[in-house]
Amino acid sequence: MREKNSNLNLSVLRIMAMMMVFSIHTGMAAHWTRFTYSGKYGVQLFFILSGYLICLSLERTDSIREFYRKRLKRILPEYYTALFIYWFIDLWRYAREGGIACAVVGWDAPMGIRYFLRYFTFLHAILPSENLSLWNNRNAWWTMSSFMVFYLLSPLFYKYLKGFFRSFTALILLLAGTPVARAGLLRLLQTFPFPAQAQLEDYCGYMPLMQLYCFFLGIVIYWAVREGKEMIYVVFLVLSFMAFNGEGYPFEIILTLFVLAALRAKEMQLPAWGREIVDFMARGSFSVYLVHGGLIGTIGGWLGMSGAIGFCLIFLSTLTVCYLYYALYERACCYIAKAAGKCK
Repeated sequence: MREKNSNLNLSVLRIMAMMMVFSIHTGMAAHWTRFTYSGKYGVQLFFILSGYLICLSLERTDSIREFYRKRLKRILPEYYTALFIYWFIDLWRYAREGGIACAVVGWDAPMGIRYFLRYFTFLHAILPSENLSLWNNRNAWWTMSSFMVFYLLSPLFYKYLKGFFRSFTALILLLAGTPVARAGLLRLLQTFPFPAQAQLEDYCGYMPLMQLYCFFLGIVIYWAVREGKEMIYVVFLVLSFMAFNGEGYPFEIILTLFVLAALRAKEMQLPAWGREIVDFMARGSFSVYLVHGGLIGTIGGWLGMSGAIGFCLIFLSTLTVCYLYYALYERACCYIAKAAGKCK
């Protein structure tokens, strides 16, 4: 069922964000990244949409406790289910190579308790690491640290940065301060003896606090729409893009304009079956986002194809498997809820 007052246009944007991230990882698996590199900005689109939608959720929630309960109920079951699936997929890969013991046993083993706990506690993009690959900070999962930090802080943002001009001022400060903070953090970490494979520049970019500006792009959308100040925001975004010749947050600005346009435009008109498909794909976008990385690598290895044809086959095959997984997951959740008397 569609959520009450949900916007079909935003559902399409959620699917688009998932497809963008899906495409870059498929391009990597098919060795065909020439036309898929910009897909990585699907993460930023997710962040922007989250900033807007979390404000809506806070507006409609009676208490902070209820807000956190709903967020945790929405995120944790899907995240932890995908986490264990991911772990077993990688375990199977090591088993094929006869190296399970080396992969799992020991504090510093690539799939050992240390790295697993980083993911389990959402600390994998918060704590500096010596290796950004495998079971440390891999694929799109670095974003889960950013999501959780934002969800924890969002009630404070909603309360103390209420209104368009307050949130807009905070956004400007974040846009100006993030590059400075990122450079300062990098200089600080370089004073410590991290090995070269720590990839400190990537870590400083992935740090949740360095991604807050994306969420605030969505927060300002919420207040602009609510207070009828969309045009002020649009002018600011366009002037910012022009002033920096497309060098200052270009994709983020374009994606923010996309979201504003989707909210301003008349909601898409689709037949009932079309709405059901969009609803299903949008509902499952988070699950697909979580599980696609490991499945793309596995399916890509099975197909053993590259180039444009390989990209298409890997993309369609993996997408089908991901949504089959989500359909089973949704059915299992409904079965559990039905047993508890909460699902018809």
